[in-house]
Amino acid sequence: MRAPNYPVLGFSSTARQIPGLNRRFACSICQDMHKASRIETQAGTGLHVCPECSSNLVQPTRWEQTAKRGHWRLWRRCPECEWRCDGIHGEGEIDAFDEALDDGAEALAGQLAEFERECMREIADAFTTALAADLITADDFRA
Repeated sequence: MRAPNYPVLGFSSTARQIPGLNRRFACSICQDMHKASRIETQAGTGLHVCPECSSNLVQPTRWEQTAKRGHWRLWRRCPECEWRCDGIHGEGEIDAFDEALDDGAEALAGQLAEFERECMREIADAFTTALAADLITADDFRA
């Protein structure tokens, strides 16, 4: 069985044998790719925004620090469209994502508190109406 003939870039002995290969160009591609490590997301929307459905509810599902100081590998998930991804992000992006998560948690806590107040208001109104109509007796409080 013959080995596949894949194109080779770089300074390997096989690459030196390829006629017309510009070694300087191949080296510049290698250097550019080495510099291309993903430190920040290219989109200006932030890590909390889903690139598929534009929901701002993207949540981290897992994270771990990478070997490179100040960078984290982050797994994210959108609860609305089930989009998932992982990537390596710098401290600045992680801090901004953390702020967005804190803002979202604060907004949820505010909505929950308002919902609880509304429910308690309805319960108090129903209890007041029942008391006024003399529908509550001592038997209602026996165990």
